[in-house]
Amino acid sequence: MKRNSFTSERSNEIEQFSEDPEANELDGLVAIAMKDDALRMARRAFKNPAISADVFNAALNAILTHADCTKAWTKLIDSAYARLTKRGQRAACFLMLGFHCGNHSYEVASRFLPKRFNGPLGLVELAFAMETMQALDRKIEVEKLARKFPHAIKVAQEPTMKAMLMSGLADYFAGIGQWEKAAGLWEELRLDSCLAEPANLGIVELHITAAMQAVKKGLESVAKLNSNPDPVLAISLPGNEQRRWEKLQKKLRQLGKKLEKMLPKER
Repeated sequence: MKRNSFTSERSNEIEQFSEDPEANELDGLVAIAMKDDALRMARRAFKNPAISADVFNAALNAILTHADCTKAWTKLIDSAYARLTKRGQRAACFLMLGFHCGNHSYEVASRFLPKRFNGPLGLVELAFAMETMQALDRKIEVEKLARKFPHAIKVAQEPTMKAMLMSGLADYFAGIGQWEKAAGLWEELRLDSCLAEPANLGIVELHITAAMQAVKKGLESVAKLNSNPDPVLAISLPGNEQRRWEKLQKKLRQLGKKLEKMLPKER
C-alpha cells in the first residue's frame, strides 16, 4: 500500500488551516502538486532552528506526498523534530509514525505509537501499530492489537481504511498459522488498488507454506516406514526397501529446499 500518501491525506483531517503563513504556503504547493518547490521549501523549513509544529507538519506532509525516497530525509527530519517544543512533538507524532513506518524503521516508529487508538486518526494508528509490532516480533502486543481489529474493520467507513485493516489482520492470521482466515481476507482484497500486491502475494505464499508442511509430513511418514520395514521384503529383497525410502526422502528434501527459497524469510 502507498502508506505515505495515505498518511499525508489523513493528516489533513487534523488541521485544515494553519495560522502560520509558511505552513499554508507549503500546503498550497503540495495541493497543486508543485513537487520541486514544495520539497525545496520543506528542506529550508527543516533547517530553520526555530521551526514551529505547524510548519514541521506541513513540511513532513510535503515529503510524504512528493519525495521519491523519503528515507534520505531521515536525518534532517529527526533533527528538526528534536528542536520542536514538547507540545510541538506531540502534534507531530502521527506524521512521524507514518514516516518511519513507511521507511520500515519500526524500532523508531514504535516510539510514536499512541497508548489509545481513538479520535479521527485512531484506526490508521492501529494499523501502523500492528505493522510495527509484527515487524518487531512482539507477539504479546500483536495478539492484543489483533483483538481490536474485527471491531475496527466493522466501524471503518472509508474503503481504503477498511482494506488496510483487513490486510493487517490477514498478516496476523498468517503469522499464527490460521491460513484459511488469512486467505479469506486476502481474497476480498485481490482487486483493491492499494492492497492487491500484498493480497495476491500473500495467497500464493500461503499455498507455498502449505506445500512445505506437506513436505514435512511426507518426511515424517518416510521416517516411520523406514523404522518399520516390511519383513517379507527385507528377506526377499534385502536393502531394496531402504533404497526406496532414501530416494523418496531425497526428492522431498529437494522440493522442500526449492519451496523454502520461494518463500520470504518473514513467512
